Amino acid sequence: MADWFVSSRTLAAIRRFLKGRAEQAYLVGGYLRDGLLGRASLDLDVVVTGDASNLARGLADALRGAFYPLDPERDVGRIVLRRRGRTYLVDLAALRGQDIEEDLATRDFTLNALARDLQRGGELIDPHGGQHDIRDRVIRALSPTVFQDDPIRLLRAVRLAAELGFRIEWATQERMRADASALANTSTERIRDELALLLALDAAPHLGALDELGILGVALPELADTSLREHGLRSVAALARILADAPTAGRTAQSKAWSRTRQHLQGEIAGGRSILVVLKWVALLHGTAFAAPEHPPRSATRLKVLEESLRRLNLSNREVELGTHAVRALTQAWALLAEYTARHLYRAFGEAREAGLEALFLALADEWSAREGPPEAGEEASWKDRLRRLGEILSRYWARDPVIFPPQLVSGEDLMRELGLAAGPRLGQLLAQIEEATAEGRLRTRREALAWAARRARQRN
Repeated sequence: MADWFVSSRTLAAIRRFLKGRAEQAYLVGGYLRDGLLGRASLDLDVVVTGDASNLARGLADALRGAFYPLDPERDVGRIVLRRRGRTYLVDLAALRGQDIEEDLATRDFTLNALARDLQRGGELIDPHGGQHDIRDRVIRALSPTVFQDDPIRLLRAVRLAAELGFRIEWATQERMRADASALANTSTERIRDELALLLALDAAPHLGALDELGILGVALPELADTSLREHGLRSVAALARILADAPTAGRTAQSKAWSRTRQHLQGEIAGGRSILVVLKWVALLHGTAFAAPEHPPRSATRLKVLEESLRRLNLSNREVELGTHAVRALTQAWALLAEYTARHLYRAFGEAREAGLEALFLALADEWSAREGPPEAGEEASWKDRLRRLGEILSRYWARDPVIFPPQLVSGEDLMRELGLAAGPRLGQLLAQIEEATAEGRLRTRREALAWAARRARQRN
């Protein structure tokens, strides 16, 4: 309701701004579609006659928003409004063609080829049967060349199907198969952004649809190999199952830990993308780090392959580091899920650095994705045991358990001063060993740590 209220007030302000001006303006596309579906929309798309960018600058000032030149070549300007802690977008684009009907004929799908005159109001302009397809919950391409004209529409069709719960009609699917290779000519950033929107939804079945249509391997050439693609798809599906089967409410420590973990995963990391979206990227692509058998597991070369895949998508440094750290810790995370000991708990989180939770989710998803076909006898019980173990670990993580976050009993300066050790790799190794012994409960005080380090130093000499 709040989104509808803000959008309605914004529309009223736009109408006041346009009053008495020569330009004609039409509300088009997604806002009208969502209104017919009873859905709130954060974004407005407006088509205008005349200079759209100049008009957008003036409108941004009137609305106390920020103006950005979204697409200068096509004369498209964007206004960013921040209201009540939310971000709303208003895009103004120059009319394409002689009139609004010609403009609508250039759009992607019938359900988006809708318009309403902003100044005069009146009936919905719907020359291509968009309202009928919305009622039937169908996504239909507007023309035979719709995907050749802009190949990003191949991804958008599937994303809209996921977002709206619609089906893609058969003829449109056939065009998508025929034109899938055209996506290779689309910028990486546009592919990243459209796939990120899909990954924010219930992605697994719709990624499968992209694969079945021959689009996924073009969008992500790292997944051109069928076995890598199938493993990635199963891993994303397993991630979804972890979150679906885990407790959603309750007063137990585990229920609270799961709730806090869900909030953590939904937190934004960069570019409007959540940690969970990045985790799905990594689940989809992490097989590339294991696709070179000539290199040992967790080797720098293998991790470099994954890092290059994530950087090719122009993900941020934080996103790339989260992904590579999680994959680097997979072996330790697998060991922890198989054998729940203090040593494995410490090593898994130590190896993953700040990506410990993500490494555990990825490890369980990867382990479960290796299973093909229906569950065998005993596998469901094994799955529940794994979830319980993961819940226990999450509880300990959020409680800042000293095994995961061991206290620092001594510093490097302490060891150099008290034991006469020199700075260097050996000192770093000794500090790491002290921290692990502390995590396991074998060392509890500074005195014990110094005595333990002295014995190790003497043995070394």
